[in-house]
Amino acid sequence: MLRRHMCLSLAPDCSKDQLLLLWHHECDWHYGSRMIDNVDVERYELAYKTVVKKNFSEPHELTILLKSVYFSNLKENESGIVVAGLNANYNQKDNVVTDGYEPTDDLKKIRNLIQISLNEFNKEQQKIAFPLYESTLLLVSRLCHAIQCIGGNCCIIADGGMSPFILQLTASIMQYSLVQFKMSQFIYTKDSFFVNLKHKLFSSFYKAGIRGEKVMVCLSEDEMSQREFLGYVTEFLTSEEVIHLFTLEEETTILNSIRTQVVQSGLVYTKETAWELFFKNKPDVSHLRTFGARA
Repeated sequence: MLRRHMCLSLAPDCSKDQLLLLWHHECDWHYGSRMIDNVDVERYELAYKTVVKKNFSEPHELTILLKSVYFSNLKENESGIVVAGLNANYNQKDNVVTDGYEPTDDLKKIRNLIQISLNEFNKEQQKIAFPLYESTLLLVSRLCHAIQCIGGNCCIIADGGMSPFILQLTASIMQYSLVQFKMSQFIYTKDSFFVNLKHKLFSSFYKAGIRGEKVMVCLSEDEMSQREFLGYVTEFLTSEEVIHLFTLEEETTILNSIRTQVVQSGLVYTKETAWELFFKNKPDVSHLRTFGARA
């Protein structure tokens, strides 16, 4: 996964310094961020420094690898709209597109960009607000990078719970529609709860696979405790095949929706051919991103 993220942000002709800076940053996110207390953080930092000094000897390389740098791909376009990732079309040289996730020392600029995006969001939708702490700025920047990666699914563990507003803003910046499984207080039984979850998952899958919409699904700790439902999600993430998720009526809806694509592809329309085309349509299906938010 670490290399996937690096390949998304680096062009083939990147410099050695760029490679080392990003590698250090990705190590801190993928490994350092998993530490749960100061003792674990110190152990990680010691292990990291030991590995670096063992494998690198040039003073310049050591300086880069031991220096902490902020990364972000947020950018304000000509229309004054804050965009990020592949939507910003940063580097298209030689048919290579990167997401512009680059080092920066200007945390104030990142805060201003996120504030602009907040103001734009509040003009058209319900007003949201949350403190722009340094950790929040870095998290938004990281999420805008992570969901662009192949298999861009994340598990976020937040002390005391993470504000849903952060995900709403991230989805807005990335031009994704956010799906959250907010259950009604009138759903008392486990079966009703599961049916509701299943219906929303089907709706999200349909949007991503048939309509080609970019969908970001957020599962809270409550939803992730439903093992049967989580089985559907896990199967989608590993194989992207969840035919048994659909009822007969839902199957018919999907097959009718993809009939034109089958014919345009020069194939003879059959149920098997339609399903095969549906699940081979990776660019569309992969628009469904899943986030697990846990306190």
